[in-house]
Amino acid sequence: MVLLIAAGLFSRAFVRAEGLDLGFRPDHMLLVEVDPSLQGLTPDQSALFHRQLLDRVSAISGVRSASLAAWVPFVSGDSWDLSIDGYTTPSGDKWVDTINNRVAPGYFATMHIPLLSGREFAWQDRKKAPLVAIVNETFARKYLIGQGSVDKALGHIVRLREGDPIQVVGVVADSSVGSIGQPVPPALCFPASQMGGPRMTLQVRTAGDPAALASIVRGQIAALNPEVVPISVDTFEHVVVSRGLILTRLLAVMTSGFGILGLALAVVGLYGVVSFMVSRRTQEIGVRMALGAGRASILRMIVGSGLALVSIGLITGLALSMAVTRLMTSLLFGISPWDIGTFASIAALLVLASVAASAIPASRAMRVDPMTALRYE
Repeated sequence: MVLLIAAGLFSRAFVRAEGLDLGFRPDHMLLVEVDPSLQGLTPDQSALFHRQLLDRVSAISGVRSASLAAWVPFVSGDSWDLSIDGYTTPSGDKWVDTINNRVAPGYFATMHIPLLSGREFAWQDRKKAPLVAIVNETFARKYLIGQGSVDKALGHIVRLREGDPIQVVGVVADSSVGSIGQPVPPALCFPASQMGGPRMTLQVRTAGDPAALASIVRGQIAALNPEVVPISVDTFEHVVVSRGLILTRLLAVMTSGFGILGLALAVVGLYGVVSFMVSRRTQEIGVRMALGAGRASILRMIVGSGLALVSIGLITGLALSMAVTRLMTSLLFGISPWDIGTFASIAALLVLASVAASAIPASRAMRVDPMTALRYE
């Protein structure tokens, strides 16, 4: 029973996690990862290739918006040490390891990540222009402003190991970066035109099925440079489900398999016990029928005996399940480890299984001839 309840919780969490508020919208989005440097293009040539590809894809009919990023949630990630002017850690260290991304203009609008204050990046944020960054709300509140207005985060200076000042020009809402259901960590983004590399992922938000545009985007890449081949092409929704929810799905499948095996063994065991009980009570059944007991009465007696056995297991199993499932809290999203619906559903399933297991011996008992049963030894 414990395994069945765990399987039910993981399965419900898997379904609910698909509808979680991730802080961005993965629907109607196509992801295309490209690295022109693999074909020998220089960093400047790669940057030009990405800019031209973005312009071409943005002009395709059915494309609502498009942008570029060094990585996207649930696919990969990166973190750098940086210092924040006026901030030191409780241990006195000025360096903090922070998740970062390098994105092109329009990234937050394409991802549907709300801009809370300041501005998005622009193509004018080039390498020779002043260095800028956009931080998420968690970063702003943890390192810059506390509980103050997010507007106060604008203008703050952060620095990488090289020491060049980087000014915060925008604050965006928190969004998942790879751990569904876990607290959003502090994160910041730099302009791809200032710190981007040759390997970038194109995000394309479409009006219809994003997979339908895959071949068109591939054609645009080939038109720019026939030697450049996409590293990967996939829909964002598939990425979230296949990578962001892989642990929950794996646990759901594994516990379901063991749970079904346990249920089958329980049904077979109950069937054997009830059959043995019926064979031992054949004479009693005959006496009852000779005294006028109807078949329905015999059926209720046999099935009731089976249910009595199951009720003991249900009470024990529910108690153990409530103790064990509390350990699953960190693996469940949008659902309590003591979800009443799941517990009730599994209990109902076990009751139905016990009725089915008792039904066959009960049907045999209903057909017992009273005279034959009275001579039974």
